[in-house]
Amino acid sequence: MAIFDDHEGFTSVVGTIGYMAFELTSTGASTRTDVYAFGAFILEVTCGRRQFDPEMPIEKRHLVKWVCGCWRKGSLVDAIDTRLRGNFKPEEVDMVLKLGLLCTSIDPEFRPRMECVVQYINRQQTLPDFSLDTPGIEALTTYFRR
Repeated sequence: MAIFDDHEGFTSVVGTIGYMAFELTSTGASTRTDVYAFGAFILEVTCGRRQFDPEMPIEKRHLVKWVCGCWRKGSLVDAIDTRLRGNFKPEEVDMVLKLGLLCTSIDPEFRPRMECVVQYINRQQTLPDFSLDTPGIEALTTYFRR
């Protein structure tokens, strides 16, 4: 992602859709927008698919929305890449997918700092207690209903 100033007062944001935080065009880049991109990356790697795939059925096109839907159904493990063929620990998948959703929260203030993300991954700290109804997370499912 990059932000360009065209010297005439206009600023352009260039980057990969799905990795750019919602607030990027209004407030610019920050460590919170980097956390968003990292969360999107976590979800892509764990699920084995892109953030947006127009070839997928409508309910699966937006990766974040689909992961939220799997969580709502009580089967987060259904969101993982099928190529893993059972070679994973369900509790690790649960943590990684929830961390990805936490990092991609629409509310930048709800996203963890990167040092906390590293602590979560290294199991030095547990994820905060949150649900699909948590502001910022709940808004993800609303936003992607469009």
